[in-house]
Amino acid sequence: MKKLLAVIAFVYSQAAYSQNLAAGEQKLAVILKDLNHWVSFKEQANADSLKEANRYFRESLLSYLSEPGTLTYEFKALVKEGLYVAEAEGGAFRIYSWRTGGTGGTQYYSNIYQYKSANKVFAKLQPDISAAAGFWYTDVFVKKAAGKTFYLGIGHAVYSAKDTYQGVKAFSVDRNGLNDTIPLIKTETRMSNELGFTFDPSTVSGKKRDRSLIEYDTETSTFTMPDVAEDGVISKKEVKYRFSGRFFVTVKQ
Repeated sequence: MKKLLAVIAFVYSQAAYSQNLAAGEQKLAVILKDLNHWVSFKEQANADSLKEANRYFRESLLSYLSEPGTLTYEFKALVKEGLYVAEAEGGAFRIYSWRTGGTGGTQYYSNIYQYKSANKVFAKLQPDISAAAGFWYTDVFVKKAAGKTFYLGIGHAVYSAKDTYQGVKAFSVDRNGLNDTIPLIKTETRMSNELGFTFDPSTVSGKKRDRSLIEYDTETSTFTMPDVAEDGVISKKEVKYRFSGRFFVTVKQ
């Protein structure tokens, strides 16, 4: 009887916890909707209102994501309001992205990284660099090697109507927390934790324009991305990077 009562109590507590998460999300959705309202304005006179709306949503979301259950929660209401949630397979790492403003064709975004370490859930805000447009992330791929787990985020940025960016950024989690500077990609000139290209979106066919131009083959651990000319035109050639055991290196073709 005691065991049955314990099970019933657990079920009710889980249901109450889920309801609290849902209620919290609904509050955040209202705050994000208000932020989007100010983002839509172009007048400089609304700068203070936009700044305050960004601060309120950023701090509210960061506090909410400290709850362990949010790492696997499905944010339908927030996604509907424009929040991007890029999740790694396995449910141990997520990147949340949202638009914070934009002028002159440039779109500004902020990010929060959420991850599990030592059975605890942490949320880290990407430092705000006012001069940088910022990225929104659509995918996170997982690469395991030498007993470590690496997360590979596919990021996007818009600098102008003819200047768009897509790239790969590497992350890992260790005893010191999130490492977002790990040099996992080896180019011909340097080691880096990210790799990408800037292009003119008008040179991309309509069917591909609204999705990632970067593909990742999990079986061969290979990234494939288009080669881009200096004028931003996407060519038919491809560039490939394959994991060599320690780094992602160029595949000679």
